Amino acid sequence: MPRSVSPSRRHAREVLTSWQVDPSVADTLVLVVSELVTNAVQHAAPPTAPHRTVTQRFFELALYALADHVRVEVRDKDRSLPVHAAASDYAEGGRGMEIVQCCTCRWGAYRVCTGGKVVWCDVGLDGSPCRSERPVPAARPGTPPHEDGDPTVSTWPGLSV
Repeated sequence: MPRSVSPSRRHAREVLTSWQVDPSVADTLVLVVSELVTNAVQHAAPPTAPHRTVTQRFFELALYALADHVRVEVRDKDRSLPVHAAASDYAEGGRGMEIVQCCTCRWGAYRVCTGGKVVWCDVGLDGSPCRSERPVPAARPGTPPHEDGDPTVSTWPGLSV
């Protein structure tokens, strides 16, 4: 697995600990971060640069502490939105978005006007469903779908080699 997934999990764990998120909820959030970052690293197109000899994939991880949940967002340069595909019983991969769907109140994705996409999800802070069960659309293309006002934010730029 690329070297950026583990640091992303570590960063998320540190942030969630500093926010005093319940350890069991933090475990769920770290799992979701791992799945979304893995998808970004595996599927996002690297930026084109003729002088690069190593394939690099850029992404950004953001965590938002909102009223009753934490939102996880991963932005990458690939405009292809995630699709839910059933993995075979013996497949070693292909279950990432299914795991995200099972562990979260809601999730979604949107393309950003500057290129790429954001995949986001919400995890309730007390283990119960988030206040609003409806999907929260972006106000306009490229705008994060935050419905609870100004969140506490932590971002971490990721680079996978």
